[in-house]
Amino acid sequence: MLAAAETNLSTELKSSNNNLASISIDGLAISSFNKNTLTYKLETVENSKTSINITAVPEDAKSTITGVGIKTLTAGNNSFNIVVTAENGMQKTYTINVERQAASNEEQIINEPEKKTPEELPSSGISEVIFGGIVIMIIVAVIGFINLKKLSGV
Repeated sequence: MLAAAETNLSTELKSSNNNLASISIDGLAISSFNKNTLTYKLETVENSKTSINITAVPEDAKSTITGVGIKTLTAGNNSFNIVVTAENGMQKTYTINVERQAASNEEQIINEPEKKTPEELPSSGISEVIFGGIVIMIIVAVIGFINLKKLSGV
């Protein structure tokens, strides 16, 4: 009779382990990881890095993890939460902070179209004139204009 009571008691107890065993970023484990340290600041990444892949392993296979996977980075500080839920429902949140550099002035100049004044534009062919941020295509058709004048008799 005692064995039956012990069996029921053991099946009713659920694990409270909501610890992670490890966290990895882009396949590299965080070397300073400690299950009791809840916040991690990664090194600053270049502006060209637009995402990271966060993976985590729980200490207890019965717990669940949310907040992992590929995360998009914006310029400045990015904060990502990994939530571990133990079998009994208790939660623990680990936070990953990563700083993405802003675009440099040089990168911004490369991505912006070159603006020309009307004096700098070619005198024939297709030209671009920037007026109020709108690019207007001008087709210079001197020969067509002359031919139109000839046909109309003007």
